[in-house]
Amino acid sequence: MKPPASSGLTQSKVQYQAMMVQLFIQRRFQHVVMSARFYNIIYRDGDQAMRIKKAQTPKNSSLRGSASTQPSPPRCRSQRSHSQVSNTHQRLRK
Repeated sequence: MKPPASSGLTQSKVQYQAMMVQLFIQRRFQHVVMSARFYNIIYRDGDQAMRIKKAQTPKNSSLRGSASTQPSPPRCRSQRSHSQVSNTHQRLRK
């Protein structure tokens, strides 16, 4: 019984991808870029255009204005107020 034709194609893709990973591990980044470009030419499985339907959301949707309700990121410890820095400086001078 013959294996399906797609299994040979899948196996060759996996081998090619494994070779690309080996090149990456060897830090041969220019070779990785070249092999990625060749991969896109050889295997055309992902070059279809994306088709996204325009979603119809109600006007009172909870998604509206969600960017303004995002919490601000926490401040780093290095971003201290001026008074904290000056107080620390005064203590160190003593």
